[in-house]
Amino acid sequence: MSYKAKINSAQTLALVLQQSRLAAGITQRSLADQLGVSHRYIYEMERGRESKEITRILAALAATGAVMTIDVPEGEPVPERVPKVLTPEQMKTRLAEAKQDRERNEILRAQGYFGHNDYNPGRSRPNQ
Repeated sequence: MSYKAKINSAQTLALVLQQSRLAAGITQRSLADQLGVSHRYIYEMERGRESKEITRILAALAATGAVMTIDVPEGEPVPERVPKVLTPEQMKTRLAEAKQDRERNEILRAQGYFGHNDYNPGRSRPNQ
């Protein structure tokens, strides 16, 4: 059984990749070994980290009016240490929560919170 997912952002692609990997019962490390890439590369992809390649592909598709959809498999993961596979509803909820978190963090960054050059774990407010 599978369901269709419209890929329009790196975050959506990340969740689809993770969902597909979990449904196949494959760990990140195993997938990295199969592809000949580092474990970190798979980890970053599943986090939805923007990359030039993914951004360009999605922009090209959007500019031409094309829509990328992927059949996302559903199923139970094989290894016990791999988390449970998300249902389509859980995936939508997770995407919505991630979007709210990004929007909230952007607002806080604009207000001077989360300074990236002066990290201090004891300080959560900008200098006044």
